[in-house]
Amino acid sequence: MRGWSSAAAGFLRFGRTLKRTRVFTNADVLQYSKVSHDSNPLHFDSLAAGNAGFEDRLVQGMLVAALLSVYIGEEMVGEVQATNVREEKKRYLVKFKMACFSNSSTVIAGEAMTILPTLAAEQANTWE
Repeated sequence: MRGWSSAAAGFLRFGRTLKRTRVFTNADVLQYSKVSHDSNPLHFDSLAAGNAGFEDRLVQGMLVAALLSVYIGEEMVGEVQATNVREEKKRYLVKFKMACFSNSSTVIAGEAMTILPTLAAEQANTWE
């Protein structure tokens, strides 16, 4: 798995965007099936997936939620952009606009709010 990336390290503030890229592998799907007991043929059999109308085998739903990749081996790019940052009681209430892309097409988008203890970027997490 690749980590978060951007051009410059720094702090979260309005308008900054964080990007993440991830490719789910056969090993990811197999390992997840062991803990979830999800052995649906759509995850392991290309013919079954094709007969169900899919291009290829699918990544399990909850594993998909990790970054919204749909097909095994498909590269997904996830972005979150801070659209509102407000300090409140020594913490930060942050609203994000989020999107995931595959082949430059948006596959899902939405908004989320979170409470952060700091606006500092950690380790490989950096903001553009």
